[in-house]
Amino acid sequence: EKIYSEQLKAKGKKGDLLVVLSGSGNSSNVVNAIVEGNKIGMKTFAIVGFDGGECKKIANNSIHFEINDMQLSEDLQLIVLHMCMQRIYEINNK
Repeated sequence: EKIYSEQLKAKGKKGDLLVVLSGSGNSSNVVNAIVEGNKIGMKTFAIVGFDGGECKKIANNSIHFEINDMQLSEDLQLIVLHMCMQRIYEINNK
């Protein structure tokens, strides 16, 4: 339940960006990571499906796909990450 939050305690810094993925938004590992990230002063961002769960409630920002299918939720998360990587690539190669 604390695998990610413990890593953030050791490595996270105020102002860092924490992006989490959770199909349901209720995985205790991910929820605890957001809680710890918020305590540290990180910018927290959740990409979630279903009703968004606890992650949507506690993250600073979120992308919520209101879909009740884990496979589709995870597929949509991958699409968002690919879009982010494409944008990062474009910015770094100007």
